[in-house]
Amino acid sequence: MKRPAPSRFLATFCVTTILGSGTAMAASEAPHVHGHGTLQFAIENSQVDIVFSSPAGNLLGFEHTAHTEEEKTVVREVTEWLSATPLLNTPSGTCTLKASEPDVDSYAGHQYHDGEHSDIQVSQTLDCPGTGNAPELTTPLLKQYPGLEELDVMWVTPTGQGGTVLTDPQQSIRLN
Repeated sequence: MKRPAPSRFLATFCVTTILGSGTAMAASEAPHVHGHGTLQFAIENSQVDIVFSSPAGNLLGFEHTAHTEEEKTVVREVTEWLSATPLLNTPSGTCTLKASEPDVDSYAGHQYHDGEHSDIQVSQTLDCPGTGNAPELTTPLLKQYPGLEELDVMWVTPTGQGGTVLTDPQQSIRLN
């Protein structure tokens, strides 16, 4: 699937995050901490651009090349879920997936070197009518992956930026 061009808001958000943090470290180079993940998104009109990153163990339950049939099945299931499920949605469920690009192939034995700590990253573009008026968004990540205990969420919208930490699968992301 061809990766969509990120919106200017997502590009601005990434630059702001990097410069605002006082380091030159990009979000994809953040520390590898088991149980933690990051979700960054930018909203422009009804388009939402998302970047999600998590240690593989949080999603797969292991951090090595899949060897057994059971592990290969887990990799397929995680890949399918991340490819088909919007990582954000409005409370009324109006978001549809325009593009999703999960980077999980390396755990299927294609590029991964055992012994490394590695993250799974996903970029998505959603069409979410009504996000401009939505006071909150939801994410299914903590409910779907119990190994993901804490999710650092950062966003930028035409009216500002913000951040929060989610620890409970039922929590919403309050944009106001």
